[in-house]
Amino acid sequence: VDLHELIDEVASNFEIHVRHRQGKISTNLEAESSLVNGDRDHLLHVIYNLVDNANKYSPDIPIITVRTDQEKSGWIKIMV
Repeated sequence: VDLHELIDEVASNFEIHVRHRQGKISTNLEAESSLVNGDRDHLLHVIYNLVDNANKYSPDIPIITVRTDQEKSGWIKIMV
């Protein structure tokens, strides 16, 4: 599964919700390799929940950035 594609999909779907609150959502996808072994639907749900919580629990104007980074061990770190 391409993790960056999932993040872009979620960010695109949330753009209307975040704009409704005069906020902004952006991505900074820096992981060199974004392919991971996993279930697409479950991973999509996890990313969706992280972004949804960031939107819900942000102050009045949410500024949300979803980042990826490659760890030295090869793992991909996702930060919201």
